[in-house]
Amino acid sequence: MVLAGWVLAGVCGAAAPPAHALSVWQCALRHVGPAAYGVYYVYEKQPDAADQPVNDRLAALGTAVPPLTNVAFQAVDVTALDPADLASQVLMQLWSARSGERSPLHVVVNPQRGLVYAGRLQLSDVDALCTSPLRGQICELLSAGSVVLLLRPGSDPLHNQQVEDVLRHVQAAAGEAVGSPDVQPVPVELVT
Repeated sequence: MVLAGWVLAGVCGAAAPPAHALSVWQCALRHVGPAAYGVYYVYEKQPDAADQPVNDRLAALGTAVPPLTNVAFQAVDVTALDPADLASQVLMQLWSARSGERSPLHVVVNPQRGLVYAGRLQLSDVDALCTSPLRGQICELLSAGSVVLLLRPGSDPLHNQQVEDVLRHVQAAAGEAVGSPDVQPVPVELVT
C-alpha cells in the first residue's frame, strides 16, 4: 500500500534522473550508500562446469561499471580457506554441515553478513536475487523526488498498526506544512 504526503524539498535534495534512465542499484547508490549482498560459490578443488553460467552472470553483474546490482560474487575453493578468517570459518561450517556432500554450493549473505541462502543457484534465481518489484517501486519513487518510508511489519499486529498510524500522522502534518509559498513539496511515500 502506498500513501502520499508531502515534506520539505530540502529533505531529498536535487532532482534525480528519471527512473527508466537508471538501474535500481544505480538509483539506490544516489540515495543510500552501497551495501552489497555477498554471494560465495564454495567448491572443493574444481568448480562444477554446470554452475559456470550462474557464476559468470553473478560476476558480470557485480563487476560492471557502473554496478548493475548490489551483489558481490566470489568463488572460493574450500581447501584454500583460511581457518583464522571469520568469513572462511562460516563457509567451512556450512560446507561441513552437509553430511559428506561434496557438490558445490552458493552461499548468499546479506550486507550485515547474515546467512540468507545456502544451496545451488540457477540462472532464474540470479534474476530473482538481482531484481525486485519493491526495489523498482522504491527507485521510481526516489527518482520522482519522493521521500520513501519503508515499513517492515513485526510480529505484533497492534504495534504495527500504531507505527503505521504515527507515519500517516507525520505524512498528514508534512502535507499541511506545505501551505507556505517558500516551501517546495516533496511527496512522502509509505510502502508496506
